[in-house]
Amino acid sequence: MTKSKQDKPQAGKIYSLTGAPGEACIANGNTWADSEYKEKTKTNPLDSMTEKEIQEAMEVAGMGLSRSDFSDDGADLDEFKEIMEGK
Repeated sequence: MTKSKQDKPQAGKIYSLTGAPGEACIANGNTWADSEYKEKTKTNPLDSMTEKEIQEAMEVAGMGLSRSDFSDDGADLDEFKEIMEGK
């Protein structure tokens, strides 16, 4: 296979020389172009949650519980909160 451009690093760019198996890097046999480092953007899980979900998460965080510890509809969580509040 003949490449139309010679694969070589370019000045001013950052490349991954090593990496985990399957990760694009020079040590894994990838090209310089494929191994160019691209900063990964971090997402905040709170961005996809509603205000109500955030509030519920904050309330149970102090008890070490999560909504998944209860039923899917949250009825058990509401009942547990009432018991804890003495209602």
